[in-house]
Amino acid sequence: GSFTIRITKLSIRMSVSDAFVFAAVLLFGTAAATVIVAVDSIVATAFMQRQHRSVFRLLYNLAVASISLWVASTIFYWLVGEMPTDGRLVLTHLLAPLFVLAAVYFALNSWIIAIALGFEHKAPVAQLWWRHFPWFSLNYFGGVSAAALLVSYTRTVDIGAVSVILPLLIISYFTYRTSLGRLQDAQQHVEQLNEL
Repeated sequence: GSFTIRITKLSIRMSVSDAFVFAAVLLFGTAAATVIVAVDSIVATAFMQRQHRSVFRLLYNLAVASISLWVASTIFYWLVGEMPTDGRLVLTHLLAPLFVLAAVYFALNSWIIAIALGFEHKAPVAQLWWRHFPWFSLNYFGGVSAAALLVSYTRTVDIGAVSVILPLLIISYFTYRTSLGRLQDAQQHVEQLNEL
């Protein structure tokens, strides 16, 4: 949760810890994953700059992430039924439910945030969402893919499994951060040209 990427135009942050959240859904179920995403939200909010931190923002982030993940993982388990407990996880049987898990979590999370930002910035919600959020879906789908690989490799969380996934998350973090920085620089340049 402490590795977040700041989106300056909207004063929001995006975490790249979704792989661990999705792994928690697959390994421990809906309730445990909801607690994990709540803790992740608290950590991410704690690492925000002081002027953006507030009790309201903490509670809002906590609620949005928790509700979104709870609904998404409930739908996932409704589609899958029981997860195999003998360690044999067949990814081909889980592809569609995993896609639904990531899509529902992304859709709920991003649209609820876009609605709040629409009120805060007095901007049309749909336009705000289409302009800033669709590319975040890559983080969710990449996270669910990494989690599926992690869980198919082992049904326990050990240092070997984490060492396989951690480099992917670090690469994802720096890729997003670099891409977003370049995008923001380009937008700032266009705004400066418009002012001229």
